[in-house]
Amino acid sequence: MSEYIAVKKQIAELQKKLEAIKAQETQAAIDQCKKLIADFELTAAQLGFGSPKATKATKPVKKVVAVKYADEKGNTWTGRGRSPAWISEAAAAGISRDTFLQS
Repeated sequence: MSEYIAVKKQIAELQKKLEAIKAQETQAAIDQCKKLIADFELTAAQLGFGSPKATKATKPVKKVVAVKYADEKGNTWTGRGRSPAWISEAAAAGISRDTFLQS
């Protein structure tokens, strides 16, 4: 038998042995985890396995920004970001932005 085939056979035998050892040690780890969970009365949420609502991983709440500018047609703008078309058009017509300020 060639050395290549002999080594290949050894690798296959070691793979089988590795799988058996892994299965045995995995079961031991699971048993140990179950014992610790029972001893300390841990919940899934405490271990990080709860639903997303049980953890603090919720989306941040968006702040509502008060309207700073409004016109008689019901158009509004908070004053943040790019100015809307109705403000730009009013400025082009010579109307001051301050005209639309809300008190």
